[in-house]
Amino acid sequence: MKKIFLFFSTLSILYSDYAGGYAGSSFRYGTNAREISLSNSLVSNNNIGFNAFSNPAILAFNKEKHIGSSLFMLSNDRNIQAFTYSQDLPPSAAAAISFFRAGVSNIIGINSDEYFTDELGYSDGYIMISFGIAFNKYFSLGINAKALLQSFSTEDEKYTSNGIGLDLAGFLSFQKLSIGIKAESGKYNWNQDMDGMNIQYEEIIPVRILMGVSYSHSQVLLLLLQHELINIETYTTHRSSFGVEYNISDKLDLSNTPIFLRLGLKQNEWAQADSSEFIKLNLSGGLGSQVMLMNKLLTNIDYGLLINEMGINNLISISIEI
Repeated sequence: MKKIFLFFSTLSILYSDYAGGYAGSSFRYGTNAREISLSNSLVSNNNIGFNAFSNPAILAFNKEKHIGSSLFMLSNDRNIQAFTYSQDLPPSAAAAISFFRAGVSNIIGINSDEYFTDELGYSDGYIMISFGIAFNKYFSLGINAKALLQSFSTEDEKYTSNGIGLDLAGFLSFQKLSIGIKAESGKYNWNQDMDGMNIQYEEIIPVRILMGVSYSHSQVLLLLLQHELINIETYTTHRSSFGVEYNISDKLDLSNTPIFLRLGLKQNEWAQADSSEFIKLNLSGGLGSQVMLMNKLLTNIDYGLLINEMGINNLISISIEI
Protein backbone atom coordinates (compact mmCIF):
# COMPACT_ATOMS: atom_id res chain seq x y z
CA MET A 1 0.00 0.00 0.00
CA LYS A 2 2.94 2.30 0.67
CA LYS A 3 3.95 2.05 -3.00
CA ILE A 4 0.50 3.16 -4.11
CA PHE A 5 0.48 6.06 -1.65
CA LEU A 6 3.90 7.32 -2.72
CA PHE A 7 3.06 7.09 -6.38
CA PHE A 8 -0.17 9.03 -6.13
CA SER A 9 1.52 11.66 -3.99
CA THR A 10 3.76 12.29 -7.01
CA LEU A 11 0.76 12.43 -9.34
CA SER A 12 -1.03 14.92 -7.11
CA ILE A 13 1.72 17.40 -8.00
CA LEU A 14 1.56 16.71 -11.74
CA TYR A 15 -2.25 17.10 -11.87
CA SER A 16 -2.54 19.57 -9.01
CA ASP A 17 -4.97 22.02 -10.63
CA TYR A 18 -7.23 22.07 -7.57
CA ALA A 19 -7.45 19.77 -4.54
CA GLY A 20 -4.71 17.83 -6.27
CA GLY A 21 -3.79 15.78 -3.22
CA TYR A 22 -7.09 13.91 -3.44
CA ALA A 23 -8.53 11.28 -5.78
CA GLY A 24 -9.90 12.49 -9.10
CA SER A 25 -7.52 15.43 -9.49
CA SER A 26 -6.86 14.66 -13.17
CA PHE A 27 -10.62 14.78 -13.89
CA ARG A 28 -10.72 18.39 -12.70
CA TYR A 29 -8.11 19.54 -15.21
CA GLY A 30 -10.49 19.95 -18.16
CA THR A 31 -11.48 18.08 -21.32
CA ASN A 32 -11.42 20.62 -24.16
CA ALA A 33 -9.56 23.74 -25.24
CA ARG A 34 -12.54 26.13 -25.02
CA GLU A 35 -13.33 24.99 -21.49
CA ILE A 36 -9.78 25.45 -20.21
CA SER A 37 -9.21 28.78 -21.98
CA LEU A 38 -12.34 30.07 -20.19
CA SER A 39 -11.02 28.84 -16.80
CA ASN A 40 -13.29 25.72 -16.72
CA SER A 41 -16.33 27.96 -16.18
CA LEU A 42 -18.74 26.40 -18.70
CA VAL A 43 -21.25 24.63 -16.45
CA SER A 44 -23.80 27.34 -17.41
CA ASN A 45 -23.05 27.65 -21.15
CA ASN A 46 -23.61 25.54 -24.24
CA ASN A 47 -20.24 23.90 -24.96
CA ILE A 48 -21.14 22.35 -28.32
CA GLY A 49 -19.56 18.94 -28.83
CA PHE A 50 -18.44 18.62 -25.19
CA ASN A 51 -21.61 19.17 -23.13
CA ALA A 52 -21.45 15.63 -21.76
CA PHE A 53 -18.31 16.69 -19.87
CA SER A 54 -19.32 20.28 -19.00
CA ASN A 55 -23.01 19.83 -18.14
CA PRO A 56 -25.06 16.85 -19.44
CA ALA A 57 -28.32 18.76 -18.87
CA ILE A 58 -27.43 21.01 -21.83
CA LEU A 59 -27.27 18.01 -24.17
CA ALA A 60 -31.05 18.16 -24.60
CA PHE A 61 -30.86 21.61 -26.25
CA ASN A 62 -28.52 20.46 -29.06
CA LYS A 63 -30.09 18.86 -32.12
CA GLU A 64 -28.42 16.47 -34.59
CA LYS A 65 -25.27 14.47 -33.85
CA HIS A 66 -21.99 15.85 -32.51
CA ILE A 67 -18.47 14.49 -32.19
CA GLY A 68 -15.87 16.13 -29.95
CA SER A 69 -12.20 15.22 -29.63
CA SER A 70 -9.26 16.67 -27.69
CA LEU A 71 -5.56 15.89 -27.53
CA PHE A 72 -3.43 17.70 -24.95
CA MET A 73 0.34 17.23 -24.94
CA LEU A 74 1.25 18.86 -21.65
CA SER A 75 4.51 19.74 -19.95
CA ASN A 76 6.37 17.16 -17.85
CA ASP A 77 5.39 14.22 -20.09
CA ARG A 78 1.70 14.54 -19.22
CA ASN A 79 -1.05 13.95 -21.74
CA ILE A 80 -4.84 14.01 -21.91
CA GLN A 81 -7.20 12.54 -24.51
CA ALA A 82 -10.96 13.00 -24.63
CA PHE A 83 -13.64 11.86 -27.06
CA THR A 84 -17.42 12.21 -27.00
CA TYR A 85 -20.31 11.36 -29.32
CA SER A 86 -23.77 12.81 -28.67
CA GLN A 87 -27.13 12.47 -30.42
CA ASP A 88 -30.52 14.04 -29.90
CA LEU A 89 -33.45 11.79 -28.96
CA PRO A 90 -36.62 13.51 -30.19
CA PRO A 91 -38.68 15.17 -29.03
CA SER A 92 -36.79 16.59 -26.02
CA ALA A 93 -33.85 14.43 -24.92
CA ALA A 94 -30.28 13.54 -25.90
CA ALA A 95 -27.65 10.96 -25.00
CA ALA A 96 -23.87 10.68 -25.29
CA ILE A 97 -21.03 8.23 -24.83
CA SER A 98 -17.61 9.58 -23.91
CA PHE A 99 -14.08 8.60 -23.03
CA PHE A 100 -11.46 10.46 -20.99
CA ARG A 101 -7.87 9.51 -20.20
CA ALA A 102 -5.10 11.36 -18.38
CA GLY A 103 -1.63 9.86 -18.27
CA VAL A 104 2.01 10.34 -17.35
CA SER A 105 4.96 8.47 -18.82
CA ASN A 106 8.66 8.21 -18.04
CA ILE A 107 8.62 9.92 -14.64
CA ILE A 108 10.92 9.00 -11.77
CA GLY A 109 9.38 8.00 -8.43
CA ILE A 110 10.73 8.53 -4.91
CA ASN A 111 10.38 5.84 -2.25
CA SER A 112 9.92 6.21 1.53
CA ASP A 113 13.71 6.39 2.03
CA GLU A 114 13.86 9.31 -0.43
CA TYR A 115 15.72 7.29 -3.08
CA PHE A 116 14.82 7.49 -6.75
CA THR A 117 13.01 4.46 -8.12
CA ASP A 118 12.47 3.09 -11.64
CA GLU A 119 10.52 5.03 -14.25
CA LEU A 120 6.78 5.00 -13.62
CA GLY A 121 3.75 5.11 -15.90
CA TYR A 122 0.24 6.16 -14.99
CA SER A 123 -3.21 6.18 -16.56
CA ASP A 124 -6.44 7.51 -15.04
CA GLY A 125 -9.71 7.76 -16.94
CA TYR A 126 -13.29 6.73 -17.45
CA ILE A 127 -15.92 5.62 -19.92
CA MET A 128 -19.11 7.66 -19.51
CA ILE A 129 -22.73 7.42 -20.58
CA SER A 130 -24.75 10.65 -20.44
CA PHE A 131 -28.43 11.50 -20.71
CA GLY A 132 -30.23 14.86 -20.74
CA ILE A 133 -33.90 15.76 -20.93
CA ALA A 134 -35.55 19.17 -21.43
CA PHE A 135 -38.91 19.73 -19.72
CA ASN A 136 -39.48 22.96 -21.66
CA LYS A 137 -37.36 25.52 -23.51
CA TYR A 138 -36.06 26.92 -20.21
CA PHE A 139 -35.26 23.93 -17.95
CA SER A 140 -33.42 20.61 -18.30
CA LEU A 141 -31.78 17.91 -16.17
CA GLY A 142 -28.89 15.59 -16.94
CA ILE A 143 -26.93 12.64 -15.57
CA ASN A 144 -23.51 11.06 -16.18
CA ALA A 145 -22.66 7.47 -15.20
CA LYS A 146 -18.93 6.64 -15.26
CA ALA A 147 -16.86 3.48 -15.17
CA LEU A 148 -13.53 4.59 -13.69
CA LEU A 149 -10.29 2.91 -14.75
CA GLN A 150 -6.91 3.54 -13.14
CA SER A 151 -3.47 1.94 -13.41
CA PHE A 152 0.20 2.56 -12.73
CA SER A 153 3.25 0.52 -13.50
CA THR A 154 7.00 0.21 -13.01
CA GLU A 155 9.41 -1.85 -15.08
CA ASP A 156 8.46 -4.97 -13.10
CA GLU A 157 4.99 -4.38 -11.65
CA LYS A 158 1.57 -3.14 -12.66
CA TYR A 159 -1.35 -2.16 -10.42
CA THR A 160 -4.91 -1.45 -11.47
CA SER A 161 -8.17 -0.37 -9.90
CA ASN A 162 -11.70 0.37 -11.03
CA GLY A 163 -14.58 2.36 -9.69
CA ILE A 164 -17.80 4.19 -10.40
CA GLY A 165 -18.74 7.86 -10.70
CA LEU A 166 -21.99 9.78 -10.93
CA ASP A 167 -22.81 13.36 -11.96
CA LEU A 168 -26.18 15.08 -11.57
CA ALA A 169 -26.80 18.37 -13.38
CA GLY A 170 -29.40 21.05 -14.06
CA PHE A 171 -29.70 23.97 -16.48
CA LEU A 172 -31.92 27.08 -16.69
CA SER A 173 -31.93 29.36 -19.74
CA PHE A 174 -33.58 32.80 -20.04
CA GLN A 175 -32.58 34.32 -23.39
CA LYS A 176 -29.36 36.17 -22.51
CA LEU A 177 -28.93 34.69 -19.01
CA SER A 178 -28.25 31.02 -18.19
CA ILE A 179 -27.68 29.17 -14.91
CA GLY A 180 -26.05 25.77 -14.50
CA ILE A 181 -25.29 23.43 -11.62
CA LYS A 182 -23.54 20.05 -11.42
CA ALA A 183 -22.63 17.69 -8.57
CA GLU A 184 -19.91 15.04 -9.00
CA SER A 185 -18.94 12.05 -6.86
CA GLY A 186 -17.21 8.69 -7.20
CA LYS A 187 -14.90 6.10 -5.67
CA TYR A 188 -12.14 3.62 -6.57
CA ASN A 189 -11.76 0.06 -5.31
CA TRP A 190 -8.25 -1.42 -5.02
CA ASN A 191 -7.83 -5.21 -4.76
CA GLN A 192 -4.17 -6.07 -5.26
CA ASP A 193 -1.67 -8.78 -4.34
CA MET A 194 1.33 -6.86 -3.06
CA ASP A 195 4.39 -8.20 -1.21
CA GLY A 196 2.58 -11.47 -0.53
CA MET A 197 -0.52 -9.80 0.87
CA ASN A 198 -3.92 -9.06 -0.59
CA ILE A 199 -4.59 -5.34 -0.24
CA GLN A 200 -8.19 -4.10 -0.41
CA TYR A 201 -8.71 -0.38 -0.25
CA GLU A 202 -11.47 2.09 -1.10
CA GLU A 203 -10.54 5.58 -2.29
CA ILE A 204 -13.29 8.21 -2.27
CA ILE A 205 -13.35 11.05 -4.80
CA PRO A 206 -14.43 14.20 -2.91
CA VAL A 207 -17.91 15.49 -3.69
CA ARG A 208 -17.62 18.48 -6.02
CA ILE A 209 -20.39 21.01 -6.71
CA LEU A 210 -20.18 23.54 -9.54
CA MET A 211 -22.55 26.51 -9.87
CA GLY A 212 -22.33 29.01 -12.69
CA VAL A 213 -23.98 31.94 -14.45
CA SER A 214 -23.43 33.09 -18.03
CA TYR A 215 -24.56 36.28 -19.74
CA SER A 216 -24.58 36.67 -23.53
CA HIS A 217 -24.72 40.19 -24.95
CA SER A 218 -26.05 39.61 -28.50
CA GLN A 219 -23.67 37.29 -30.37
CA VAL A 220 -20.56 39.31 -29.61
CA LEU A 221 -19.74 39.05 -25.91
CA LEU A 222 -20.11 36.18 -23.43
CA LEU A 223 -19.42 36.63 -19.70
CA LEU A 224 -19.01 33.64 -17.36
CA LEU A 225 -18.86 33.31 -13.59
CA GLN A 226 -18.56 30.00 -11.77
CA HIS A 227 -18.11 28.97 -8.14
CA GLU A 228 -16.97 25.55 -7.03
CA LEU A 229 -17.20 23.70 -3.72
CA ILE A 230 -15.32 20.52 -2.77
CA ASN A 231 -16.03 18.62 0.42
CA ILE A 232 -12.64 17.42 1.70
CA GLU A 233 -12.70 15.29 4.83
CA THR A 234 -14.11 17.49 7.61
CA TYR A 235 -14.18 20.86 5.85
CA THR A 236 -15.36 22.49 2.64
CA THR A 237 -13.09 24.39 0.26
CA HIS A 238 -14.07 26.67 -2.59
CA ARG A 239 -12.79 28.66 -5.55
CA SER A 240 -14.14 30.98 -8.25
CA SER A 241 -13.56 31.17 -12.02
CA PHE A 242 -14.20 33.93 -14.55
CA GLY A 243 -14.31 33.76 -18.34
CA VAL A 244 -14.79 36.20 -21.24
CA GLU A 245 -15.40 35.26 -24.87
CA TYR A 246 -15.44 37.93 -27.58
CA ASN A 247 -16.45 37.48 -31.22
CA ILE A 248 -14.15 39.66 -33.37
CA SER A 249 -15.59 38.58 -36.74
CA ASP A 250 -17.42 41.84 -37.41
CA LYS A 251 -14.33 43.94 -36.81
CA LEU A 252 -12.36 41.75 -39.22
CA ASP A 253 -15.20 41.61 -41.75
CA LEU A 254 -15.40 37.80 -41.43
CA SER A 255 -19.12 37.37 -40.83
CA ASN A 256 -19.12 33.91 -42.43
CA THR A 257 -16.23 32.65 -40.29
CA PRO A 258 -16.69 33.47 -36.61
CA ILE A 259 -13.46 33.97 -34.66
CA PHE A 260 -13.52 34.08 -30.86
CA LEU A 261 -10.97 35.50 -28.42
CA ARG A 262 -11.08 33.95 -24.93
CA LEU A 263 -9.65 34.84 -21.54
CA GLY A 264 -10.03 33.14 -18.18
CA LEU A 265 -9.02 33.75 -14.56
CA LYS A 266 -9.21 30.98 -12.00
CA GLN A 267 -8.38 30.71 -8.33
CA ASN A 268 -5.14 28.74 -8.14
CA GLU A 269 -5.41 27.27 -4.66
CA TRP A 270 -8.30 26.11 -2.53
CA ALA A 271 -9.52 28.36 0.25
CA GLN A 272 -11.53 27.43 3.31
CA ALA A 273 -14.83 29.22 3.78
CA ASP A 274 -13.46 31.34 6.64
CA SER A 275 -10.12 32.14 4.94
CA SER A 276 -9.08 35.76 4.34
CA GLU A 277 -5.73 35.00 2.66
CA PHE A 278 -4.75 36.60 -0.65
CA ILE A 279 -6.25 34.76 -3.62
CA LYS A 280 -3.78 33.65 -6.29
CA LEU A 281 -5.11 33.51 -9.84
CA ASN A 282 -4.16 31.43 -12.88
CA LEU A 283 -4.43 32.99 -16.33
CA SER A 284 -5.64 31.13 -19.41
CA GLY A 285 -6.56 32.17 -22.92
CA GLY A 286 -7.35 30.90 -26.37
CA LEU A 287 -8.86 31.23 -29.81
CA GLY A 288 -11.73 29.52 -31.58
CA SER A 289 -13.22 29.43 -35.04
CA GLN A 290 -16.21 27.85 -36.74
CA VAL A 291 -15.94 26.62 -40.33
CA MET A 292 -18.00 24.53 -42.74
CA LEU A 293 -16.20 21.47 -44.06
CA MET A 294 -17.30 19.94 -47.37
CA ASN A 295 -20.28 22.32 -47.31
CA LYS A 296 -22.09 20.17 -44.75
CA LEU A 297 -20.02 19.58 -41.59
CA LEU A 298 -20.15 22.48 -39.12
CA THR A 299 -16.79 22.31 -37.36
CA ASN A 300 -15.47 24.13 -34.28
CA ILE A 301 -11.69 24.34 -33.96
CA ASP A 302 -10.38 25.58 -30.60
CA TYR A 303 -6.96 26.37 -29.20
CA GLY A 304 -6.18 27.00 -25.55
CA LEU A 305 -3.10 28.24 -23.71
CA LEU A 306 -2.64 27.56 -20.00
CA ILE A 307 0.33 28.86 -18.02
CA ASN A 308 0.87 27.55 -14.50
CA GLU A 309 3.57 26.29 -12.16
CA MET A 310 3.99 23.16 -14.33
CA GLY A 311 4.90 25.22 -17.41
CA ILE A 312 3.23 26.26 -20.67
CA ASN A 313 0.50 23.96 -21.99
CA ASN A 314 -0.95 24.06 -25.52
CA LEU A 315 -4.41 22.56 -26.02
CA ILE A 316 -6.32 21.67 -29.19
CA SER A 317 -9.92 20.47 -29.60
CA ILE A 318 -12.25 19.84 -32.52
CA SER A 319 -16.01 19.30 -32.54
CA ILE A 320 -18.14 18.43 -35.58
CA GLU A 321 -21.89 18.53 -36.14
CA ILE A 322 -22.77 15.60 -38.37
